[in-house]
Amino acid sequence: MRLPTRGASMSPTIISGNFIVVSAVSAGDLKPRDIALFTRGAELYAHRFVGWRQTKDGDAALEFCGDASSKSDPLVTAEDVIGIVRRIEDAQDLEPEQRRPSLAARRLPMLASRIVRAGYRLLNHALAMVASGVG
Repeated sequence: MRLPTRGASMSPTIISGNFIVVSAVSAGDLKPRDIALFTRGAELYAHRFVGWRQTKDGDAALEFCGDASSKSDPLVTAEDVIGIVRRIEDAQDLEPEQRRPSLAARRLPMLASRIVRAGYRLLNHALAMVASGVG
């Protein structure tokens, strides 16, 4: 999947306007220094994988950091990892038809948003069941 980039958090490795080519990968297959694509809420991020960490609850989580930052991102769950960046492309080197994100890339933010909303609905339903004594 080819995605356009925006922002400066991965500068100078990835600059705003570059395209990244991402392929699916399990979070367990990431190695430190890999650049991975992950979600946080309905937003997508491509940041460098630092390593595995333990949350305060004892759960395993992934630590990422943008190249332009000295601070790590908030920890990410394995389920939020979408894939690994296989290639970085300069938009000027692409043919006009290649500068358009793939269909999957255009639909990804919408799908991520739907998944987040569905998760909130499921959580609210579960909480209502518990509150009513059903669960």
